Amino acid sequence: MKDKAKAPRPAERKAFSNAFEAWRRDNVGRAIFAASRVVEADILEVLAAEGFSEIRLVHLHLYRNLDLDGTRLTELARRANMAKQGMQEIVDRAEVQGFVERKSDPGDRRAKVVVFSARGQQLLETLHKAVLQMERRMAACVGAATVKHITRALLQYAALRRGE
Repeated sequence: MKDKAKAPRPAERKAFSNAFEAWRRDNVGRAIFAASRVVEADILEVLAAEGFSEIRLVHLHLYRNLDLDGTRLTELARRANMAKQGMQEIVDRAEVQGFVERKSDPGDRRAKVVVFSARGQQLLETLHKAVLQMERRMAACVGAATVKHITRALLQYAALRRGE
């Protein structure tokens, strides 16, 4: 005679379901994603209040990765972990809006680099202000030491994963 496995009782199913949902809800990846959304919303809110209401979340991929002395499009796409065509669209839009310009690469005149325009430098200064305001809000919530610790830890983890 075979032993039949007992079907879990409703209370056991509920306990399993609750535990299963808890790890899905309360894990570091989801926490980082949720916090990132808040951070980005805070930054966009400041930009809009400072006169840069045309900036959208996707545009931040460009401004976060563009070096002050210019960066090639392929490098921008690599840093943002996106397709070259997607970054091309963002750069095209930013150029129309007057935030960036394309110039000859000093190291290779055949190539182009994307650089901040004068208006783009104003945007960059406002982005800096927005990040500082966001960090102050976060510090008011969790403490300045915690913000510094979180920042260092996440940068360390990201560098490890990139093999730096």
